Amino acid sequence: MSELNQHYIVCGAGQTGRNVIKELQKAKVPFVVIEKNPETVEELFAQNIPVIHGDATHDADLERAQIRRAKGVVSTLNNDADNVFTVLSCRQLNPRLYIVSRSIEASSEAKLMKAGADVTVSPNEIGGQRMAALVLKPAIISFLEIVNRGGEDLTVTIQEVEVAAGSCLIGQTLREADIRSRTGLTLLGVFSGDKEYLNPPGDLVFRAGDRLLVFGTDEQVNKLLSLCGVSS
Repeated sequence: MSELNQHYIVCGAGQTGRNVIKELQKAKVPFVVIEKNPETVEELFAQNIPVIHGDATHDADLERAQIRRAKGVVSTLNNDADNVFTVLSCRQLNPRLYIVSRSIEASSEAKLMKAGADVTVSPNEIGGQRMAALVLKPAIISFLEIVNRGGEDLTVTIQEVEVAAGSCLIGQTLREADIRSRTGLTLLGVFSGDKEYLNPPGDLVFRAGDRLLVFGTDEQVNKLLSLCGVSS
């Protein structure tokens, strides 16, 4: 645990938390789970999943998970009161964290945001939206799920790449950067500060910290990482 750095913390390993864990494992990023139930802790430990037997609403257990060095937190506890308390504690212990929290009741979303969550997620709402989308746009949803699921047979993926300080892209417009010709990637969007550009305009100027959402192969993404001044 003492070696954890720029990692993710999953608070709660119920059904939602287990799905989060699967996605983090697929992404091959460092993470640790905080879970109260001793039986669940033993199950995770047997699967070689890094886990702390503790309570995510307690500062001491968040500290054991190296909260001050963490990159992000996903709070998936079984009631909104615990999620609010956990989000508040995490935000106070590390103001730089990106925090995603489960929201069971619609009325709790505002409280979670005030407590410090960056994003709230309602599993029931998302489930309903997905079911409707599968009925209305089955081909599009199937394609996106295949890309998101990944796997050895999939040659393309959607990735997010951040423009590092010192990148040759800084100060260039999208048109000047000509990312498509230089990497072969399709640029889907740019997140710059608090602004989001989907199908961004050619005169958009890149800045350090911009996040580029791209679609292509791993080889093409590695070319973009080089342009953005990031080690692949």
